[in-house]
Amino acid sequence: MSGVKVDRVVITAYVISGFLAALAGLVLIAYTNGSEARIGDNYLMPVLAVVVMGGTSLAGGQGNLMGTL
Repeated sequence: MSGVKVDRVVITAYVISGFLAALAGLVLIAYTNGSEARIGDNYLMPVLAVVVMGGTSLAGGQGNLMGTL
């Protein structure tokens, strides 16, 4: 209703997210000098803990980037 093209914003957010995930994968491969299918599994729990400590609810709702940082 405010004139924001929601479809364009959503697609742009997914494209940026995908690009940053690919970049993170390349950085992780460079850091470990190799790759495996499950190479990032050790980082899953610390990442979830940081997001929850930043104020994002796992049951839904909204969080913010500054809280996570």
